[in-house]
Formats: sequence, C-alpha cells, structure tokens
Amino acid sequence: MSTIPAPPNGLVSALRAGRAVAIVGSGLSCAAGAPSWKALLLGLAAEADDIQPHERSRLAKALAAMESGRFLDAASVLKSVLDGEFQGAIVRQLRQRQRLVMDEEVVAGRRSGPLFKERGHPEPISLRPTVSHWYLAQIGFRAVITTNYDSLIEDAWPLPRPAAYSWSYEDLIQHIQRGEQFILKIHGDERHPGDMILAREDYGGPLFNSRARGALKALLATSQPFWIGYGHNDPDLDLLLDACRAELGVTGGYTVALRDDELLCLRLKNAHITASLLGSHAEVPLFLRRLAEHVGSRLLFTVRVSMEWPGAAEARRLGQELAWALGPLAGEMEPWGVEPHPLQLHLTASADGVRKLRMLCEQRAPELMELLVRRRVTALDGIEIGDPPGGPAGAVGGGSVPSIVHAFHAAGATHASSGWAPVRAAAQRAATPQQRPQLTIELRRRGAELARAYHFPLYGEDDRFGSRQRFDEIGQSYRAGRAVGLAALHGVLERGLIEEMEAELAGAQLARAGEALFEALFGPEEERWSMLLRRAFEDGGAPSPIHRPLRVRLRVEDPLLSALPWRAVRWRGHVLSEWGWTFELCSSTATSERIEHQSPGRILILIPGATPEGLMTPDLGTEAHRTELTELFERISSGYARSEQLQIARSWAELESACAYMRPHLVYAHCHGAMLDGEPSLRVGSQPGDWIAVRRLSELFRAHPPHAVALNVSWAVHEAWPLSAAMLQEIPFVISVQAAPHVAPARRFVLEWLRAWLGDGLDPVKAAHQPLEGAALSARGLSILHARYDTWVTRRAIHAPIGPVADAEDWFDRDKQRAILFKHVSDLARGERQRVEAIIAYARPGNAPECFSQQVIDYIDREAGDRLHIRRIRLRLPEQENAALHPDLLEHGLKAQLGYEATASLDLVLRARAPSPKGWAARVLWLDWGVLRDRKEFRKDVFAWLEFARDRLSRWCPDELRVVAALALEAEDEVFKRLHDHLPGLRALREFRTERFRCTAAEPLDAGSLTDVLDFLDRHGCDGAVREMLADAIFARTAGRYEETRSLLREGLRLGWHALLGQLGARTLAQEAW
Repeated sequence: MSTIPAPPNGLVSALRAGRAVAIVGSGLSCAAGAPSWKALLLGLAAEADDIQPHERSRLAKALAAMESGRFLDAASVLKSVLDGEFQGAIVRQLRQRQRLVMDEEVVAGRRSGPLFKERGHPEPISLRPTVSHWYLAQIGFRAVITTNYDSLIEDAWPLPRPAAYSWSYEDLIQHIQRGEQFILKIHGDERHPGDMILAREDYGGPLFNSRARGALKALLATSQPFWIGYGHNDPDLDLLLDACRAELGVTGGYTVALRDDELLCLRLKNAHITASLLGSHAEVPLFLRRLAEHVGSRLLFTVRVSMEWPGAAEARRLGQELAWALGPLAGEMEPWGVEPHPLQLHLTASADGVRKLRMLCEQRAPELMELLVRRRVTALDGIEIGDPPGGPAGAVGGGSVPSIVHAFHAAGATHASSGWAPVRAAAQRAATPQQRPQLTIELRRRGAELARAYHFPLYGEDDRFGSRQRFDEIGQSYRAGRAVGLAALHGVLERGLIEEMEAELAGAQLARAGEALFEALFGPEEERWSMLLRRAFEDGGAPSPIHRPLRVRLRVEDPLLSALPWRAVRWRGHVLSEWGWTFELCSSTATSERIEHQSPGRILILIPGATPEGLMTPDLGTEAHRTELTELFERISSGYARSEQLQIARSWAELESACAYMRPHLVYAHCHGAMLDGEPSLRVGSQPGDWIAVRRLSELFRAHPPHAVALNVSWAVHEAWPLSAAMLQEIPFVISVQAAPHVAPARRFVLEWLRAWLGDGLDPVKAAHQPLEGAALSARGLSILHARYDTWVTRRAIHAPIGPVADAEDWFDRDKQRAILFKHVSDLARGERQRVEAIIAYARPGNAPECFSQQVIDYIDREAGDRLHIRRIRLRLPEQENAALHPDLLEHGLKAQLGYEATASLDLVLRARAPSPKGWAARVLWLDWGVLRDRKEFRKDVFAWLEFARDRLSRWCPDELRVVAALALEAEDEVFKRLHDHLPGLRALREFRTERFRCTAAEPLDAGSLTDVLDFLDRHGCDGAVREMLADAIFARTAGRYEETRSLLREGLRLGWHALLGQLGARTLAQEAW
C-alpha cells in the first residue's frame, strides 16, 4: 500500500471531530454493478421506443445528445416522451442489465429503421455493497449525502443503521440539529419513485427548495465535505459544486481523483477541493483503508485459502470459523464476504487487531502459523504465508511452513512456559469445532405427546425451558401421501424407495421437512426458543439460530426419532448445518472424554467378498470401493496404503485377528445387513451363512475400543432401518450410513466424510455435516451419528498432500483445451443471442476422448463458481449400419433417450431436462453424445450432427437456457490426420456460424508430454529425488499415450512412487550410489 497517498490531515481531523460529510456519486454504485449514466439512459430510450414508437425522431435526438455527453439534455427529452412512466421506468432500468447498441446511421437521420441494431434480453441485477461502501459506513462520517437511488450504503452499514431520508423529508433540519447520523438521498430513492429526479429541469427546484437548502447549508456550514464516486463526465458533480458555491456559499473539501484525469483535477482545483490522486479506480478502497487506519476504525482484511471453490455457503462457514479462531489473537472479528478463484475470505477487525495479526505474520509466530496452516491459509492481508500441506511449501522465515509447525510441536515445553500459552490455548479453543456452544436436547415420546428437556454443560437441566407438544401437531406443513409431519418424514425414510425420496426429500419438500425438524427440537413458540438459544450461546447476542454455530446433542430412545435426518434442520430457509450447527445422538446428557487422533491412524476395513450367486442382495461395488478408499488414504498420507497401518478383512475371522494385533483406531464396514432372529446383523463373509449380530462387534471392541466405527450397510428396502448407533456403547464416535438403495451416493458420502475428518483435520461429527445445497437428501447418504466424547482433536500428518478425491477421468490437465472451451461456454452464458455451442473433440485410440466432457465441466465448475449451473446428460448416437447420421434420426434419438415421444416439442424436452434454477447462475444443459468411432470418413456424420445442433437445438432452445452439444471422434492415424487438417477451421465456416449457434473443434486430445507427467507427479507428492527419473521411466514405457500413462500413474498412487519406479526397472539414486 506504499503507492497509496496518505489521507490529508484536515480530513482526518474532521473525521475524528465528527465534522466530515461524505458526498457519494454514481461511481461507487457502478463498481457494484449498477448501470452507469449512459447505460441508464440507453435503457430508458429503449423502453420509450417500445411505449412510444411514434416518438422515434425525438428519441434519436436524445441518443445523439447522449453520444455528445449531454446526459441531462437527453434525460429531459426522455422524460417528456415517457411522461408519467418516467420514474417507474427509472426503477425498472436500475434493476436490470441489457445489451443495447444504437444504430448511428438511424440516430443521425441518414436512414430509417430501429434505433438499436443490437438489443439483448434484460437480465436482473443483484447489487451488493462493495468494500468502498463498507468503509464509508465504518469511518465515522457525520452524514452521507448521495446522488444514487439505490440502498447500497444503507445495506453496508452495521446495525443499528442510520435513517435514510429523501430530499423531500420535512424534518431534515431538526435531525441535523440533533447531531444524528443519517443518509440523505438528494436525487430521491428507488423505493419512493415520486421523489426521483434525473432531467435537467428537475435539479434546480427540488434539490434546493427551502427544506433541502436549509438542511444542506446547516450541515455543510460546520462540516468538511469528502467527495467520492464522481468523474468529469458526471453532470451531478458540476451541478453540486456550482450549487454549493452559489447557493450555499460552501467551498473546499476533499476528494479522490485519477491523476491522469486532467479535466477533473482542474475542475477540483478551481473549486478549492484537495484531491488525493490515485492510479486507478481499483485503488479507491485502498485509500479508504488508509483513511480508516488513521481514524482508528475497523478494517477489512483478506485471507487467501488454498482450496477449490466449495460453494458460497461453505465458504461463508469457513470465514465464520476462521474469524472465531483468530479472535483470541487479535480481538473480535466478523466475516464480511467471500470470493472464488482463488478462494478469498474477507474478515473485519479493529485497526489494532489487524496490525497485531500482521506483526505476528511477519514474525512467523508459531501460534498463528499453526492455526493458519491447519486451515490451508496461504496469505493474510497480503502477507504470503506459504503453501499448506498438500502443495509446494513456500519459504517462510528461512524454512517452509510445515517445518515451522513441526518445530512448534517439538518445542512444546518451551512454548508452554512462555507468555503465549494462554493465547495459544484460547486460539485452540476457538479453532476446534467441539468447543462451540453446546446444548443437549432430550426428546421422549409420552403417549400422544413429545416431551422436550434441555441440558446445558455448566448448569445441567433447566426446567424453565422444558415443553410438551402433541406429536401429530409438529411440522404439519410437511405431507407425504396421507401422512403428516414427523411420521410422514419417517415413513419416507423407512420405505427407502428412491423415487419417493427424490420427490419428498428435495427442493421445497426438503425445506418443509427441515422446518418440521426445527419445531421438533425447539417447539413453535419463538419467545421460548429465543430465550433458550440466548442461554446456550452465553454471549448476550441476538437469539437468532444463525447467530453462532451450536453443537446439538440429542438423547432419544424412540427409533422413529433417532432415524430422522437431523442434518436437514432449517430455520426460515437457512440450513443450520451450513451455519456451523451439528447434530449427533448421545446416550447421556454429559460426557468429559477427550479424544486425540493422529491422522490417519490405524485403520481396519471390513469388505466381504463378492455376493454369492442366488443371494438376492444388491451389488455394493466392493472392489471399486476398496480402490477408492486406498487411493484416498494414499492422498492423505503418501505411502500409507501399502503400510501395516491399513488392513483389509474379508471375513469375521480376519476381522477378529486384525482387531487383536493392530488395535485399530477406525473400523469401517461396507456390507449387507438384515434382521436375523430379531437382531440387526451384518454379512461379514462371502458365504450365505456368514452373518454376525451387531452386538458381537461391541463385544469384540470392548477390550480396546477404536476411536470411531463407520458402518456403511445396505439393508433390505422392505425392512425398517434397524441399526441404532447406540448399540456400540463403548465407541466414542459411530456413524451408520444407510446404503441401499443409494449405494453409490453412500459410498461417495463416506469418502467425503473420511477426507474431511482425516484429511482436513475436522471433528468427525463436523466432517459429516456437509451443506445439502437444496439437493435430495439421498444424494448425500442417510446417516446416523452417535457420539460420546466432549472434545476431539484430529492431528493431521503435516506432510500429507490433501486434496479432493480424484476423479479417475481427470488425470491429465489438458489445460489449453479446457481454458479455450471455458471461454466459449462463458461467452455462451453471458451472450444475449447465442443459444447453443457445439464442441467437437478428436483423438487417436488410447487417449480417452470419452472423458473429455467431464474434464471440461470440472474445470468450468472450478473456475466459474456460482456463475454457471451445468447439468450433463450422457447420450448415445443412433446406431445405423453403413449409413450416415441424419438430423431427424438425432432428434428422435434424443427424445427417446430422455423419455419422450417423437411427437414431443423439442423446446419442452430441453426445458424439462434443464438444470434447476440456482440463484442468478446461468443454466447450461450439456448434451454429451459420447464417441464416434470406426469411421474411414467422418465428414457426413459430423455435418449432420452440426446441422441438427444448428437447426433444431438452437431454434428450439428456450431463452432462459443455454445448450452445449459435445461429440468426440476417435480415428486411426490416416483419418486422424485428415481431421487435424480440416477441423481447426470449423468455427470460421459461415454455414455453422449464426446468431444463435457457434461450433468449436478442440485441439486434438493427443498423447501427454513429459511435462504433463512431471506436473502430475509434482502435484501428487512424488519425492523430488525420484521425480524426474520416474517421469522418464513412465514416458519411456508409454510415450505419453493417455490411457497407458493414466494406468501407471494410478498404480503409483496405489503402491507409492518408489514402488512404481522399482516395477518399471529404473535405478534409484540410492542404487546408483551403491
């Protein structure tokens, strides 16, 4: 920030004395996404053209005035044309964005026709306060005067907010005399359209009528104005400056301006306004920060995190947790906002707090370094921390971050005796999820009633909050079939029918289910539960459930209550697990056990052999799951999957033996379950009779209980979910996942849970609480959590390369192809007219072209964040022996594969299969047509497919949707060369380039390079001593052929890089030395 000028002493003194007033122009609103003067007037002209087409000659004059910079004159013409619709039209244009390109020939009168040669569809605008708005609300201005119509300044102000008045408010002078903070809208407010002024004739009267004139003169006579958000082409500035001088006798003040804007600087100099000169508009918030530092108000600072974009809700949760963790070191903090790519968290703190954090960062204080490294923080307020475990470690104070943390642990006794011990203890308490406020809720069914009792850690049960409610009255808004409330919800879960669950546990139904669960926990009376939460939070803050995270422990004995999906609890639309709440079952109302788990620990996995023939049970994909697990553990800790720490049992005998000699920390079972002789039982072998009761597991673990047991069990659909986690009483943490009929989602849920617990170091209960994001509950796996610990600390292996579970399809980056297609898809989503983008990929055999669509989608998801919502549908090309494809055949095939008759309208089919609306994200339907192979000539097929996409898909694509049609070609050398000669020019062909349609041929998906292999090994923890040698050995074996190289890399992740090097016959450095 050394290039940012220091704020003038006079402005700082005025702020400290409470004698400064901010005068805010349109620049700040434009930075938040609001339309500029020109964009607003263009929109008004377009609307006037629709309403009054006979006034086109006058509108042409308004557009000509606009082009010459006479905005007020243009506004006057538009006001006269729109007449009584003028203010309403302003409000509409402020809330939307539309691409408009005027036809200069028509405007100049050289020919007749529409005024606009390009006119896109209006898109809604969602405005959010910027950093500059936040600082204006924090710095301490006595008042803010603005020419803007929006409420961004009010929205940025912390509660309680000052009153906002329009210029017509009768008691303005009285409020100024009382010295209250306020916001004055001197051009009116979009919430009160009658006060809005824009045309030249509007300014003279209302702005300086008796009320507004007296108020402004009283205010500015004793305060220094600070002008911000104006440029020399804003008519507001000239009018205000002239009026303040002529009408009010006010001169001087302060502002910020661009140093290369000579006209504005001259204008300011003549008005005796002191300007702080900046290099660009991006420096405005940096100047305001310097001003805030001089005044001593709160500051915003940014934390960069080495993590893929997790979604807005999860990012906000991460920001909240980081604020709590840093609070003991630097005072009270709050999260303010998040940004993707890279993930950045914006936090607020006092100026002293930020200075202290910066000092600790620069000194590499171990207490702060450990806290940041564990949360994968790579930069704090512009100070580079270094890469976290799992990526390259940057140099930090003469060593890498991992070495510093290791030294911190090694010197624990020394640090414990220093003055930092209390601070470190407080930071650790704030950083660990189990130290959140805690509440134990006891739920009992007593006849037709549900009784609630509440237990607090320090005070025990408090009878004042206990309540009763008729069970059938709880959650009556949730209905499934004829059942209502909690009984209906339990029935859906108990039946386990996937079609029913997708319908009854998704969207609005899931929201109603979540509200019913909240009512079950706290009752319907807000006054009662708000007092309860205030007691639980113990900080005197607002009793809103989203005020702070809460650890909720549920003591229930009723099977119906224990099987409910408590993770889905909602309050007024908020999924509480997204706000840091967790829900677990417990056997007692109090526990003091502390668990310290060194990740990954000793892990025992029970995966029985294949299901015997004749046994009517679903296939669990055990071998594929075993591979997924070993790959995950290898990514968490390199070499772990081939160590003695990980054991796999396939029978009861092997399970007993392994438990006896290895004493596992985690036991995970993935198997079938059933009720046998009235007891829940698990199939622990490959034979029909290999079943054991769950209670025998409890007996097996009695001598040496593991830290955690995870049961991923497929119960028969027609049976109730019989397994209660409470059956394993001695285990600190038990998670039971209902697999059938959702085998694949349940497996994925377990992998995500293990990664979050063992990889990211979360508390296992917290790791199981992933945001639902409105998806069907079955898509996350149905799980019951049972915990009997008070505190849980997971210590990650510092060297472990942590990352998301790898997709087998995404082994090489293919960055160039993906980046180009990301641009085309982004242009498609932003564009006004284009509806369809056709993508063709081509490759020689052995280069996995079938994976390419998913690779591109993964890349777009990471880069676009919440801006795009893509749904991929896999299709098959119609099979035609010795015949080329035809558009009719492709259309019929598309409809048939999507479940529609041939007579169905194509726009109906596309609309029905479109991704569901998600905020303001553009919706993209990705039609993946797979791979076309075994052709000596592709031209006819490719052209038929492109004609179908151009003439059918783009014609019938709904306006609110965008479609990507993807096709891959696989060809032998001679045909591949012909494709390589002709496909690159595809995008330039006029016949396949229309307003609504574009097509692109990606660069060939050819063999990978040696650099690709080196990059992959570097990203996945390969030791630098063997990296180049191993890359050479792999490349010598495969010549970069995609599928062969991918297979070897997968083997290396499973066995370890040194073991792979040995298999390939390369000599290691140690062997050469010997």
